[in-house]
Amino acid sequence: MLSVSEVTVDFTGLRAVDHVSFEVAEGEILGLIGPNGAGKTTTFNVVSGLVRPTSGVITFRGEDIARLGPADRSRRGIGRTFQIVKPFGNLSVLDNVVVAALTRGQRVPTARDVAGDALRTLGLEEFAHSYARGLPLALRKRLELARALATDARLLLLDEIMGGLTPTEVNGTLDILRRLNGEGLTFLIIEHNMKAIMQLADRIVVLNHGAKLAEGTPRRSPTTRTSSPPTWASRRRTRPTAETPMALLEVQDIAVHYGDMCALSSVSLAVEEGEAVAVLGANAAGKTTLLRAISGLVPVTAGAIRFDGDDITADPPHERVERGLVQVPEGRMVFPFLSVLDNLRLGAHAARARDGEAETLELALELFPRLRERREQMAGSLSGGEQQMLALARALMTRPRLLMLDEPSLGLAPLLVREVMERVQDIHREGVTVLMVEQNVAQTLKLVDRGSVLENGVVAMSGSAEELSASDEVRRAYLGI
Repeated sequence: MLSVSEVTVDFTGLRAVDHVSFEVAEGEILGLIGPNGAGKTTTFNVVSGLVRPTSGVITFRGEDIARLGPADRSRRGIGRTFQIVKPFGNLSVLDNVVVAALTRGQRVPTARDVAGDALRTLGLEEFAHSYARGLPLALRKRLELARALATDARLLLLDEIMGGLTPTEVNGTLDILRRLNGEGLTFLIIEHNMKAIMQLADRIVVLNHGAKLAEGTPRRSPTTRTSSPPTWASRRRTRPTAETPMALLEVQDIAVHYGDMCALSSVSLAVEEGEAVAVLGANAAGKTTLLRAISGLVPVTAGAIRFDGDDITADPPHERVERGLVQVPEGRMVFPFLSVLDNLRLGAHAARARDGEAETLELALELFPRLRERREQMAGSLSGGEQQMLALARALMTRPRLLMLDEPSLGLAPLLVREVMERVQDIHREGVTVLMVEQNVAQTLKLVDRGSVLENGVVAMSGSAEELSASDEVRRAYLGI
């Protein structure tokens, strides 16, 4: 039905899609997966006509459509949804779908009939006369799908249609997509929810850095639906009791929402003083949101966070730093136009760190000798690995009791990854408790005592580093074994 052959997309100074080829057969569900920035949405934009390819051929039902605009492609039967749903908020649900149906050149009465059929197909008829702006996220995503159906599409491109949904809502969406597929619709789906897409898709294409990395059929679990909360979930989850030592950090059943999108749901985590603990998971699992919630950078909508026995749920970020709760954010975020030494001194701005600044600075330079050599150099001129070392050393200058690291190995060459991980281990040996988010699972499990795996905003598994390393689920999903 759809053939994408050697498609390349160049933006100014950037190759977003690099000679990508794949086909979608009629009646098939093809999943398109990969990390953020892999080129998935750009590929969608090329297929739907929003972006012209630099080179390559796209055919739909035997016709070359590479030079057709989005409207012409829609008229030929290609429909799509968008990751960020934007219905006409001041129109009713029904009228939103009528607008889509009118793009087929139908008269208004016919368009209303088509829209009504689409709403009934997706279980939205009871909301037909409600304003779209009042719908929760799951129903807005379903409305987005109804608008695509109303264009009489035969190939639907779905961009993160399950993103931000609860497990129950994901299951409902899977049921709808299977039913529509059974009725003859073909799907090309971008999705970060790995469990869902592996259960749904007939084939998977993996993109990375704009190129096709792999293609094949997904491994399916024995069941064909994810009908219950995470299957490799709560069998290891434990809660602190009166008999267990008081944790330095306790996260108790917290939830975080971005608007009406649920990013974390009932997440609990405990870190004992002196431990190194990892939080693992795929892209968009909620790992960074968890660290930001603990740091006070995003508010929690339920649950509590305690540090050294005190409830800090409502404390602002700077007060948490004064307590010794410090985060190294993803992306390093050094001050590029300040020297290495000035960056380090800024780390000692907290009152708890000022008295011992000279001693801590010497420790930081001892742990990171390359920074001593470059102490007068502008931070922005350092390599990526050196900037990561500077970010770690600057955090150490605050004299943290708990150091939280968000993807410290991100974007580094393998040799630098090893060096950064060794420095993290050195910091831990100095007595600093560590909570680390990291996608380099193999390296991380060699470093930490325990870990938890997040999946779609919930804790899916917890255990010792040895237990996680031996887990078939972890080995398959994160170690490639």
